[in-house]
Amino acid sequence: MTTDADFAVPEAELRTITALHWISRFGWLRPLELGTLLWPTDGSLPGKVIADAARLNTQRKLAHKLVVRLRRSKFILCRPLPGNAGEALVLSAAGARYLNRRLGIEARPGDKWGRTTNGEWAPPASWQHELIAALVLLDCRSRGFEIKTELEIRSENVGLRKYPDGLAIHSVKEPDGAKAEVALWIEVESSSKSGAQMQALARCLCDVARGAASPICGKVATVPLVVFRSDMVDLSGKSIDHEARIRSALQRIIGADLDLYFARIDFKNSSYHVRSIEFDLDAKILALDPNDPKANVSAAFAANRDGTFIKPSIDSKGRFWDLKVYRLHDRFRWEIWTRPEPGDGQPKMAAGYQIEGLEQGFRVAMSKWKANFFERSYEAIA
Repeated sequence: MTTDADFAVPEAELRTITALHWISRFGWLRPLELGTLLWPTDGSLPGKVIADAARLNTQRKLAHKLVVRLRRSKFILCRPLPGNAGEALVLSAAGARYLNRRLGIEARPGDKWGRTTNGEWAPPASWQHELIAALVLLDCRSRGFEIKTELEIRSENVGLRKYPDGLAIHSVKEPDGAKAEVALWIEVESSSKSGAQMQALARCLCDVARGAASPICGKVATVPLVVFRSDMVDLSGKSIDHEARIRSALQRIIGADLDLYFARIDFKNSSYHVRSIEFDLDAKILALDPNDPKANVSAAFAANRDGTFIKPSIDSKGRFWDLKVYRLHDRFRWEIWTRPEPGDGQPKMAAGYQIEGLEQGFRVAMSKWKANFFERSYEAIA
């Protein structure tokens, strides 16, 4: 937030404006995160979510006093989060009007966030997803990144096919000494995506990695960052390796190696206090090589109800294809089909032929598609 040099207000009011502005940017924040922004750790930038217990306790107490004052002024609404997660702070209508008047921005009240059933309020199902995105963005902020929240992105970029969970932008020095901006496209993976959802995620990450993502807030993100929790378990209590699952799912779809970042967030307790956020900046997902006899190409194909094995694939232009192999009499047949977006025409078979074995069909279909259609996309079809 920037202000004119002659914008002079009492310190308490400036803190009020700053707090409301941060709540407005994210849509909601807990007192804990608000405390990291208003009372940063000594020597660090605002937003550092990892701190010792004593510092966190100090920030929490200072934030609590501020929250009491904001509630007394009717500038915020406090919403209880499930379990021990604490409470969410959203702007009231009065708080939005106050922020609009003081900063001249279009702040919106958060009274519509969540739902009320039989007089009992509950947050949206996505609240944990939103919290993780906020925590990672704040961590990036504390490292000197410029950040854009999903709420800001959606309000400033209407009509996009896909929105990130946030953007983080920083400057890097080129070999020649010139400065360049690098924008990270942040995707929080907090659910077990599969099928169409995972394919949509794969296409999004591929578009970002090859610099083909739509400009957002005047920036073109070129680095995909996938964020996941490290402490998730399934219904049997078995630990879920999100990174391995994401890697495996993407490997089945991509047609070329994919460079991306991973961020692993670990919580200390059920109050969602952050223990660590670890970044893997050298991650690479290798595309399956059909010419490699050790490559498990069979895992990339799944059988439908008709017994046809299908592998979805993304080409260099972000278009989808279906590679198919099915039994034909005493042999098998492989086929390569386009899969255009709804409204962009009907699927077309681009190639196909009979073959002796099932796995051989998998490998030939993948090899033919990579050689003839990956780079030239649908334009390669005569």
